[in-house]
Amino acid sequence: MAERGLALKPLLFLGTLGTQLTLLIPVLFCGMVVVYFKLTKKVIKKRRLFDDPTNFLLAFSVPIIGFFFAVSLITRVKLNWMMPGYVAAIILTSRYLGKKMVFSQVVLSLIIHILLFIQVAFYVVEVKSDDTWFGWEQLAEEVETLKEQNPDSFIFSKDGYKVSAVLNFYMDEHVYSGNVVGENGLQFSIIDSELDHLEGIHQCVDCFLTIGSPLGMNYVQRRLINHDNQHPDPYPGNIRKWINVSARGDLVALDPAIANDFDDMVKKHYIESIEDRAKGVYNFYRDEKGLNVHKSYGYLANPVVARIIIDWWKSA
Repeated sequence: MAERGLALKPLLFLGTLGTQLTLLIPVLFCGMVVVYFKLTKKVIKKRRLFDDPTNFLLAFSVPIIGFFFAVSLITRVKLNWMMPGYVAAIILTSRYLGKKMVFSQVVLSLIIHILLFIQVAFYVVEVKSDDTWFGWEQLAEEVETLKEQNPDSFIFSKDGYKVSAVLNFYMDEHVYSGNVVGENGLQFSIIDSELDHLEGIHQCVDCFLTIGSPLGMNYVQRRLINHDNQHPDPYPGNIRKWINVSARGDLVALDPAIANDFDDMVKKHYIESIEDRAKGVYNFYRDEKGLNVHKSYGYLANPVVARIIIDWWKSA
């Protein structure tokens, strides 16, 4: 039996094949496959390598493209990861393509780019995706307003890297990521590896909102840093209040009660209050895989979560 982390996932491979076919456009991609197949047969038949320019282009394309296609059998590969290998591959393939194929490739490329421009400029087709390219500038303006109202605070986003990265693009104020609360901040863990300068900022988080949190379970609590309270300062002291929301049926938040587990934070005056809200909270998010009651989008669409955010926003 294959180990869990190494299980073959042919659908991911097919997905990678489809994205690369779309990215390069079928004429070029199929032409590249045919050229490389014929070159491989030639090497096997004659049992010798090609001239130096061809060997150079093969050396800078085959390992990269082959590696990521192999990796796609076990995990997801982003569509742009193979691009360095395509630089050499396209140069090599173009030596064997006829004028008709090159013309077809150029025409198809122009048509696709025009259609993409229309989509980006006018948003003709609604894209149901986790990502969006609308509203970021307006969000940055709202965040700047909040920053002006709270000059002694700093800004961070705990969603991985996207919100932090885009806000950093639009704002002069530096925006931090999830590593300020001990989570993986991806590239921000490197950029902002030293966060000691933030420790003196008083109550930098006015309302700490957790949704679908596993912190109520003993299994998770035992793995927290300083869970045994041996550290002289075991809790963060820069949060004013904490509201925890758990949806019915969310197995990640199997124990939805957090206030009773972290009541020491209130008793020792690290925080003003901790409040659990689980009654009447439902998460109806559904995608092609079915119902997912842990998905953040479903939480954010819930009236209970919306009311918490609205009340905080009005009081800010």
